[in-house]
Amino acid sequence: MWTISANTADYFAGYNQFQNLTVGGKTRSGQDGTNAVTFMVMKATEECKTHQPGLSVRVQADCPREFMDAVTHLVSTGTAFRVGAAGRAGIRDKGHFL
Repeated sequence: MWTISANTADYFAGYNQFQNLTVGGKTRSGQDGTNAVTFMVMKATEECKTHQPGLSVRVQADCPREFMDAVTHLVSTGTAFRVGAAGRAGIRDKGHFL
């Protein structure tokens, strides 16, 4: 399936379309949405060292410490963008800073 026209594809050949993947956040019921897939994505981002998709994280006051540790580790390796979105309570409630 083409997401851009043939002319655009010819002109911008090799140019990424800036795909992004977001992990973390909350479920529809308001619970923490961190799960096994979250950690698999973060590990794959570190090991594959690709530029696309970009990785973003959503954090909130009740996110697990293991998740915050994995996020800060990934950022420290330089393989993820330092992009985050904090929930209402923010990161400050748990004493973390991203």
